[in-house]
Amino acid sequence: MKIYLVGFKANTKKKYKKLYSYWYITQNTKHLGDQFKKDLEEGYEIFLDSGAFTAWKQGVEIDIYKYIDFIKQHPQIKVYSNLDVVSKSFIDKRSAAEQSKANMDIMEKAGLKPLAVFHYGEPLEYLKYYIEKYDYIALGGMVGESTKHILPWIDACFEYICNKDGSPKVKIHSFGMTSVTLLNKFPFYSADSSSWLNSVYGKIPIPKQRKGEWDYSLVPLELSVSSQKDTGLNLKNLYGYKRDLIIGYIKSRGYKMGKSEIITVGDDYELQENERFIRHYKGPGKKVDRVIEKGIVNDTDLRAAFYADYFESLENWYNEHPVKYRFQKKKMRPLFWGFDEEIEINVGGVNENQ
Repeated sequence: MKIYLVGFKANTKKKYKKLYSYWYITQNTKHLGDQFKKDLEEGYEIFLDSGAFTAWKQGVEIDIYKYIDFIKQHPQIKVYSNLDVVSKSFIDKRSAAEQSKANMDIMEKAGLKPLAVFHYGEPLEYLKYYIEKYDYIALGGMVGESTKHILPWIDACFEYICNKDGSPKVKIHSFGMTSVTLLNKFPFYSADSSSWLNSVYGKIPIPKQRKGEWDYSLVPLELSVSSQKDTGLNLKNLYGYKRDLIIGYIKSRGYKMGKSEIITVGDDYELQENERFIRHYKGPGKKVDRVIEKGIVNDTDLRAAFYADYFESLENWYNEHPVKYRFQKKKMRPLFWGFDEEIEINVGGVNENQ
C-alpha cells in the first residue's frame, strides 16, 4: 500500500509521498509550483496527476503535448496519470473513455508510460482492456459521487480486477478515496488523500484501540486540538482516561502538545513575535493566541507532519495486514454504471486479519 498526500506547503522533516496536479503546478496555484520544484530537488516520491478534472470544471482544455513535455522535463517523476477526458453525463461516457484511450496512445508513442484511469460510469470494456494491457491502473471519477453509488460500483470493478482467490490481477490506484472503510474491503495498491489539509483547521487523526492496541483498520477519530478552538469534538472537552490516552498517543509519536495563552486586546494592538490574531473571533476587541511553548495545539506544520505520520502508519498497517477481495453475491448491477450486461455482482471484500 502506498498513500500519496495531495501537495501542500508544510515544513515536515520526513519525505512523504506526495501527489501534485499538473494543472495546479502550471498555474502556480498557492505557490504549489514552487513547492513542487523544491520537493523534487529534495527527493520526494511524487505522483503527478494531470489535473484534467479541475481544468474541465473551469472550462479549460489541457494541451497534451505540453503535458508530455513537462513530464519529460522532470524525469524524477516515476508515476504520472494519463491526460484523461472527463464527462459527468452518462450519455457521453463512452466518448470520453475513447478520447482518454486515444490520449494514452499519444503519450505512449511519445515514449511515456502513463497510468490509465477508468472512470465511474464508463463502459466495462475499457476496464477489461486496461487490465489486459497494463499492470497498474487507476479508478477515478468518484469524488463528488454518493457513497450509495460508488461502493457497489467499486465492487463491480473489483469483480473483474481480482482473481478467484481475491488477489488483484493488476495494481490499482484509488483517486481521492482513502477511507478506511474502502481500504478494508478492496486491495488497492495505492491511493491519495487531501485530508491532511485539515491540519490547517486544527485537526489531527487519532486511531482507535482494539484489545489494547492501536488498530489502523478502524475509522480514526478526527479531533480538534487547536488552542484557538473549544467547540465540537475538541481535546479541551475530553477528560480523564480518554484525554490521557490521546495525549499519550500524541507524545508516543514524538510530538509535544505545546501551550498557548489566549488574551483579549484592543483593536490597535501590535502583535509580538510569538503571537497571532484569532481570525474567527468577533469582537469586542481582538483575541490573540500567545504561544508559550510550540507544539501540536498551536503549530500547523506540526499537525501536518502528524497527519502525514498517521498515513505512513496506515500504509504500514495494510502492508502488514494485506486485504483480499471476497466475492459474495448480493444484487443486480445497474445498467447506468456503464456495464453492458445485467448480472449478479459480488459485494464484499475483507481484511483477512480482522
